Amino acid sequence: MNELERYFLRKQYSVATIKTYRRVLEDFLTFPDFDNLEDLEDVDLYAFIDRPGWEVGGTMRHCALSAVKEFLRYKFGEDHPAVSARVKRRKGKMQRTLTKDQLDRLLVYLDKGGVKGARDVAIVAVAVDTGMRASELARLQLEDVHLSEMWLQVVVKGGDWRPGFFSPDTANLLQRYLQLRSPVAGEGHCFLSTQKPKAGRGLSASGIQSMFKRASVDLDFKVSPHDLRRTYATVVTANGAPQRTAQLGGGWQSSEQFLGYVRALQAELIRPYLPMVGVLNVGS
Repeated sequence: MNELERYFLRKQYSVATIKTYRRVLEDFLTFPDFDNLEDLEDVDLYAFIDRPGWEVGGTMRHCALSAVKEFLRYKFGEDHPAVSARVKRRKGKMQRTLTKDQLDRLLVYLDKGGVKGARDVAIVAVAVDTGMRASELARLQLEDVHLSEMWLQVVVKGGDWRPGFFSPDTANLLQRYLQLRSPVAGEGHCFLSTQKPKAGRGLSASGIQSMFKRASVDLDFKVSPHDLRRTYATVVTANGAPQRTAQLGGGWQSSEQFLGYVRALQAELIRPYLPMVGVLNVGS
């Protein structure tokens, strides 16, 4: 077992974090300018994350620096000179959220009848009401869905349990799906595959992603599972939920993280106040 594998075993990161950190650290450990890791300084890490040919957004740049610093802490301790490196997060482009019309059209498109249509509509409803990620929807167990009380809980990013609350409409859609759900013996996942040879077994996160990719081809707008997480944030905020309530409801650890998900809404709020509104009296 090499050093990187031992590191991941000892740190007990989530599967998603290991996947991201592995890609960064494999590049880092083979970077030609780093002969002796013990002698690296903060400027060396800046050179690594800003190297030519590796142009990434602010979030990935910050993540790459965190991955390298955590590995250096593990290997050399907190006094290693490079762990003082800091980068300011760069804001990327505003990401997609769904309008009410787009959400309605997505639900109509997916509701093609039968167990698959009922499942797909229920997935969208749960995702929008709870802000859950595709991996969390795939991980959700039926025993953790409390239909009559309209809440559920699931292991989320980072390994913690998080509750999610859903509306009566979502409860009705879930109930419709659960009446048609046909699991194989011993299968506990809530959302199941409907296609052979995996029919009746847990639907994977990639299976959920594929569902949205097909919708993006057939509809005149793109949509992904994470768009629904942003839609949760923008809609509950527009509906008047206090920021702290909305943040906790979607499982964000900090207000900074949450505010990044409502940037589109914040930008839209300026529209009634734009200087050219009404100047030309269009339509009069």
